[in-house]
Formats: sequence, C-alpha cells, structure tokens
Amino acid sequence: MMFILVCFVWGVIALIMFDYKKIFMVLFLALLVVNVSVAYSKEFLIFDLITAINKPDDLPLVPMHMIYQWQGYGGRYTTEDKKSYVDSIPEDYVRCCYVRHNVLGDQPEYYSIDFEQWALYNISSEKIKRNIDYYQRSFDLFREALPKNAKISWYNIGALPNGKLLRKKMSVDAYSRWQKKNNRLMEIVRKYDYMQPSLYLSNKHNMSMWKNKAKAYIDEHTRLGQGKPVYAHLSPQYVDDPDEMLSGKIWREMLEFSYQHADGVVIWTFPQQKHRFSWNDSFPWWVETKLFLERVKD
Repeated sequence: MMFILVCFVWGVIALIMFDYKKIFMVLFLALLVVNVSVAYSKEFLIFDLITAINKPDDLPLVPMHMIYQWQGYGGRYTTEDKKSYVDSIPEDYVRCCYVRHNVLGDQPEYYSIDFEQWALYNISSEKIKRNIDYYQRSFDLFREALPKNAKISWYNIGALPNGKLLRKKMSVDAYSRWQKKNNRLMEIVRKYDYMQPSLYLSNKHNMSMWKNKAKAYIDEHTRLGQGKPVYAHLSPQYVDDPDEMLSGKIWREMLEFSYQHADGVVIWTFPQQKHRFSWNDSFPWWVETKLFLERVKD
C-alpha cells in the first residue's frame, strides 16, 4: 500500500509538471502492483501428505492424515484380501483397532479417507446403489470414531473419472450426462467437510491436457460441494512413473493454476516403500513450493 501511495504522489507531481510520459509510467506501475496484490489475496492452504524418508518435522504445511483401505482392513494387501474388500465394511477395525490406536496419537485436524474398492461406474445400478451405501456407512463410522473437531473427506469420491476431459472441449450433452452421473454421489458428498479431487499428472499428458482436466474436475467438485472448500491433490511424482519427479517449471504451473481455481492443494507422495524417496531440501518442486508460499502468505 505504501508503494501505491508513493506512486500516487508522484503521479500528482507529474500531472502538475504536465509530463505525460511520467504520468503513464507511474499509473502503469501502480496498476501492476494492484494487480499483483489482488492476484494473491485469498487464503490458500497447502496440506502435507509427503511420505519422504527423513522429511523434516517443521515443514510450513498443514498436517493431514490419510487412512488407506489396506490399513482399514487390518494391514493386509494380498490379491485375495483385496477381493474381499469389495463386499465388506471394516466396521470393528475402524471403530477400535486402527482409529483409536494408530490415528489418535497425532490428532491432526484434517483426515482424508482413501478407500477405493467400491466401484461407482461401469457396473449395475444395483451395485452402484449398494456401494454408495457402503461409502455413507463407512464415512459415518469414521465421523463417530475420529475427534469431534476433525475435518473429514473421502479422497477423489465426487466427480467420476472421464477421459474426455483431457480434450479441449466436450459437447454440452456429454458434459451434462457426466454431471447427471455425478449427481448420484451427492448422498455421500453432503457428509464431507471439504472436497478432494485427484489431479496427479501422467507423463503421457502435457500441461494443456492437465489444465483441461483440472479445471473441469475442480469446477465439478465445487458444484457438488455446494460451498465446501476444494483442495486439489497434487504430487511431485508422475502418477504412472513415481520414480520420476516433476520439473520445477511444471510444478510451479500446477500450483499457480490450482491457486486460481481451488481453495488449496494437498501434496501427496507415494507411501509404498519402493517409491518413497529421501528428502532433499533442494528438490526443484520443493524450492518452487517455498517460493509459492512466500507469494501467497498474508
């Protein structure tokens, strides 16, 4: 504000002196400063779901805890066990073993549930209805078991996957049909405290394709959430090649785009041991994250 005031004073002086070049330059600088201040003027949260080895404890991010389906079923993750996940809800485990003994030691404010075994498309209407009921009942169990002040949401259960979103345009009819299918999930979404669309980047897609998809997913989660904040999941690892990191340029572009259209981002990295990486404060994506945090902070 002080800089803008100084520009105004110099503008008045230039006006008195009738030097129109100075007037134009001063007004241009003032307008530039105002635009920058408006561009970074909203609250924007960045959450921590980074599983890097030796990650510092004092990262300037908001803590979040993700509850994975294999943890909810007792830590098993064999092929046979995964088949059994489809037809059951881990009620006793959610109520007692996992939540009370493994989560409540930290008690962060934000929780993300990642159970993806109950399909919501490409199956019969009867099974979709049953699975929606499973999601609702499971969410209610977590709501009961987690701390009263916990903010809870289901990871990426909102707008259904749609490969056509990678294209530049979808027909009005196709987009409307997609939204109509998504409306069936309103029964689940209305229970959330926030929305979490998954916007991980594939190395098969360029940034233009990613932006097309990201904008549509954020818009649809915003519509479904009816005022709930939208926190987009991003990863510095390519989703189909987790051993390769995104460049600083791409990561910066993803952060900036998310800032324009969402209310925050969740930085997620692969939790599997074979894809975990050792922390390095000089990672280009982390350097860009710190610079971004400086730009958006109050």
